[in-house]
Amino acid sequence: MIRADEVAKWIIEQALGIRIVPPFCGYVAADAGFPRLAVVLNNYTGHDVHLTLTASERLRLADARDMARICFDGLNVARVTAVTRTSNVRARKGLEKAGFRWEGLLRQQFGDEDGVLYGLTRQDQRLIRTAR
Repeated sequence: MIRADEVAKWIIEQALGIRIVPPFCGYVAADAGFPRLAVVLNNYTGHDVHLTLTASERLRLADARDMARICFDGLNVARVTAVTRTSNVRARKGLEKAGFRWEGLLRQQFGDEDGVLYGLTRQDQRLIRTAR
């Protein structure tokens, strides 16, 4: 997982059809130069952070866990919220396996498609780490 603000922004904007405005930071996980996960951290308030993400068929569970670690350990937030398209089954499964909980449906979040909202708290993350 590398920090690549503009690359992550471009991938997210192209894949999800949304416009990202500063301030934000972006991360990309790649396999042989092919991105398998792009994440943009935005709406960071010091307490929680909002993730907008897209994932390829090469998404790995470790990517979602690494992203959560960056948020909890690096940014010291209490909560992470993730949003993706309803059709992005790979990202949804990865988030669920990483411990994110389904929290709701965002109607027409991506214009022509609904978004799925997931959440992960610091407490959830601790429970996942001790369960391994």
